[in-house]
Amino acid sequence: MKIKSLIAVIGVAVFASCSPTEYRVERSSTIDAPAKLVFDQVNNHKLRDAWSPWEKMDPDMGKKL
Repeated sequence: MKIKSLIAVIGVAVFASCSPTEYRVERSSTIDAPAKLVFDQVNNHKLRDAWSPWEKMDPDMGKKL
């Protein structure tokens, strides 16, 4: 029983040491609007309700302003 546990622990350690240490995730989207207009919308927190996906998911959520 102890030998099986030891083999399992060694197997997990070998598997973990072979896995990549860094991950990279990228996403992009194209917005058909002038950069200044997009920046002004995103930079102004009072306009956030117009574009925030979380607003549509839970319109009754509490907000600290």
